[in-house]
Amino acid sequence: MIAGNHDHFGNVSAQIAYTNHSKKWNFPKLYYKLSFSLKNSSVDILMIDTIVLCGNTADIQNGGFFDMLWNRSHHPEGPTDPKKAEEQWKWINENLNSSKADYLFVAGHYPIYSISSHGPTHCLIERLDPLLKAYNVSAYFAGHDHNLQVTCYSKFVLIF
Repeated sequence: MIAGNHDHFGNVSAQIAYTNHSKKWNFPKLYYKLSFSLKNSSVDILMIDTIVLCGNTADIQNGGFFDMLWNRSHHPEGPTDPKKAEEQWKWINENLNSSKADYLFVAGHYPIYSISSHGPTHCLIERLDPLLKAYNVSAYFAGHDHNLQVTCYSKFVLIF
């Protein structure tokens, strides 16, 4: 589980704390790694917080709840805390570099590329996309657009 833009409008720390109260809820940190051993292969999944990396959508950062509902601006305008963003970028790079898994996935809320109304996320195009290619990530999963898009280029798959 990862937080999205609406989660960051509320109380994300309460969602993380709920992990200690329910076996059905697994949200230990804003970003974390999952590793699985399968019969003949292994999988690593980096769960990243793209709101920390790129900032929240302008409608949530600059307005109240009703502004969020009716504002048409849906593009993140940069991290709220650049230091925390850089810490996570470092963590992403280190974990991509150290993974020995047969399959390496990354999941974040914002899509890198999108043909939906939200459009692409420039912060991720600039910083994440080159890392995913450099470390041969199997696929990137995102949820912000609330629809299914599958984009394939090179040997890499983007699923939103």
